[in-house]
Amino acid sequence: MGTATVTADIETPTGDRVTLPMTYTPEDKHYTARLANPVAGDYRIVLLSPINGQPINSRFRFRYEPNQGGRQE
Repeated sequence: MGTATVTADIETPTGDRVTLPMTYTPEDKHYTARLANPVAGDYRIVLLSPINGQPINSRFRFRYEPNQGGRQE
């Protein structure tokens, strides 16, 4: 596992759009990315990357509240 190239297209609360490469962590068996200097508010995330030749189209929202972590919806 962990051989796919995965990117996240992110829309920030300010309306900016950012594309981040995601890195696989074998210990956790997850792909992750870290957004530099996040601001409080709702983020929209779209993952559009093929895995083993199969396209994925995963969309979710994330609310970031400084000093309180975030919560995935």
